[in-house]
Amino acid sequence: MFGLRTKITLTYALLIAIALILLLVFIDQTVSGYFIREKETSLLKQANILADTAAPRMDNLDSIRPTIDRFAKEIPGRILISNQEGYILLDSFRVDDFEGQQLKNKEILGALTGIPTTGTHYLADEGWVIYVAVPILRGDNIIGSVLISTAINDTYTSIQTITEQVLYFSLVILVLVALTSLILAAKISKPIVKLTKATERMAQGELDQQVQVKGKDEIARLSDSFNTMAIKLNQLDETRRAFVADASHELRSPLAAMKALAESLLHNDNTTKEQYREFIQDINTEIDRLTKLVNDLLLLARLDKGKEALNKELTDLDQLLEDLIRKMTPLADKRKITLTYNTDGPILTNIDPDQIYRAVWNLLDNSIKYTPKGGKTSLTLKKQPDNITISVADNGVGIKEKERIFERFSRADKARSRQTGGFGLGLSIVDRITKLHDGTITIESKENQGTTIQLEIPKNS
Repeated sequence: MFGLRTKITLTYALLIAIALILLLVFIDQTVSGYFIREKETSLLKQANILADTAAPRMDNLDSIRPTIDRFAKEIPGRILISNQEGYILLDSFRVDDFEGQQLKNKEILGALTGIPTTGTHYLADEGWVIYVAVPILRGDNIIGSVLISTAINDTYTSIQTITEQVLYFSLVILVLVALTSLILAAKISKPIVKLTKATERMAQGELDQQVQVKGKDEIARLSDSFNTMAIKLNQLDETRRAFVADASHELRSPLAAMKALAESLLHNDNTTKEQYREFIQDINTEIDRLTKLVNDLLLLARLDKGKEALNKELTDLDQLLEDLIRKMTPLADKRKITLTYNTDGPILTNIDPDQIYRAVWNLLDNSIKYTPKGGKTSLTLKKQPDNITISVADNGVGIKEKERIFERFSRADKARSRQTGGFGLGLSIVDRITKLHDGTITIESKENQGTTIQLEIPKNS
């Protein structure tokens, strides 16, 4: 199998070879045609002069024999004069002359019909010759013809010499082009080989690949795109590994707790009914935590499929959030949190109501959990010219690492999150739902002062 460098070199060489062959054929046909046409034109002029000279003397051709002989020497060639039946009346050759014979070659026959005729022939004993015949006219009557034949071997020799020179020059060009294309092919294929090897290493799991190609051409841009892709794939792989590790850790915690509780029941023969009930209640709580984690993971997996995870319909967003506030109020009251709702009134928009409900629920749930007793949490719905904004604000503990808060299993306060049963998936779900609605999410937070998270969704989402 040929490599890319060889293929490029052979392609260039083949194209140049075809071009040179076509050039040789063109030159051969053009040059030979030019020389022969020039010769034919010259001979036709002389034949017409002889026809005009012979016309009044057809009854006494011996009187123009000296003229015929002189023309034959100047051409040099052979001159024949025939009557209207094609019989040769005068031949400039003294040996093997055709006088008295009837000739029926196409040139004489054409001239006897009134048409000047030319033709090129190859004769075994003479080589290439050209025939030119014109009619001899007396008034409007054709009374004979003049045929001039002359060798054109010198012309063909000149054409052959020119063709050979062009051929040698073409071979030199072909060699130079082959060498140049080999150098260019090596330059072109080198970065492609690098990209190929890097891709092969990536296929084997080595995702931290970078290919450096100088320039601004397509290959350089392809290299930049490859490097960007490699970085993103590496980041994605690292995220996947971290996600698997975090998910495994989070799954292990409730399972370990349930196993410890179950073993305590199994190995303790003196467990009372109340202790059984307490342990079973703890196991049930861990099962609820495990179920919530699995459901959140399944939801994220479904949201990762893209917009096909949404079921949009025309929804009154104000009514949706009022229902949410009504259901969240008992939780806020339990924690002695003041929960308020501010709205611009009914807003009809095309959204997935279940997912938006879940996103705002997660925001309010986090806000209530991380706001100290006696604090405040507010939900605000505003209608802008092109967008709808949903804001959740509180005066809670605030967030330290805002730039990572939307990563999966990221917690604002790990100790407090474990106390409240959070897994760090809520804001990841909010972020994904918002983006699937072509919206944006922004966060403003200061430690121990509070947090405001705003969702901005296009009206025609």
